[in-house]
Amino acid sequence: MEGWPVCKKCGIITLSAPNLDNLEPELKRVAQLLYGGKLKPGQIDKAMVKKIADQLMKGIFKGYGKDLKSKKLTPDERSFLNKLNENVHVFSGFKNYQELKEITSLIKDDSGIIKPFNDWYQNDVLRVNKTYSEVYANAEYGNCISSGQNAASFQDFITNGVETLTLQTANDDSVRPEHAMMEGMTVDIDDPILDTYYTPMDWGCRCEWVPGAGKDLTPVSNYDLPTLPPMFQNNVGKTGVVFPDTHPYFDVAKAASKSIRNQVKDILNDEED
Repeated sequence: MEGWPVCKKCGIITLSAPNLDNLEPELKRVAQLLYGGKLKPGQIDKAMVKKIADQLMKGIFKGYGKDLKSKKLTPDERSFLNKLNENVHVFSGFKNYQELKEITSLIKDDSGIIKPFNDWYQNDVLRVNKTYSEVYANAEYGNCISSGQNAASFQDFITNGVETLTLQTANDDSVRPEHAMMEGMTVDIDDPILDTYYTPMDWGCRCEWVPGAGKDLTPVSNYDLPTLPPMFQNNVGKTGVVFPDTHPYFDVAKAASKSIRNQVKDILNDEED
């Protein structure tokens, strides 16, 4: 997908997403449906979407420290995890849509001739899927772990009556310079700045906000605040949103967006039954 953000600083992604069990049979089944025209443009494959979402939710649960099956969940925690789960499923639906759209566009060669199925599948489908299911998935999984951790931290701050927060970087050579400039910044926990500059602040960002007890508040004018990527101008601990609509996957026509969201709603309803 063009325009995918590559993380060169502040945490080169080393986390690997857990393997998607039996994904290739699912992929081949879907490829056959696309090739035969039985899966129409705009349709997503519910089985694949569920696998993508389940994979990403493992990252959320790992970071958050609890999952939806935990008996120790408070009603507020359960509600929050359900919100994260819904966002991740919607994201997974749009991801599946983009992948299927891309591989469908490669069915014909440059002359407009339909390629033999095996050639298309081996040379195009598997190549595109490797990008989505390995390269992109690793970045997304790492972001889910970080988002889960930071969401849990923010909720703990509120529960424990923490009044101020201080930004702490990983303090090594991989920290982005624009994040390093914010090291030690201390703000009130109710400061609107945390609506935009809460962690993670980019792909692979390892910065975190910690209790700022005993530290003086920092005048924001003392800092040259960076402009964060739109997707990361968010406080996951407040919103329950890991992947906002500003992510490139969501860049689709209005009608397609509505259709995808309705199809994901069906998947979520099936999970509840």
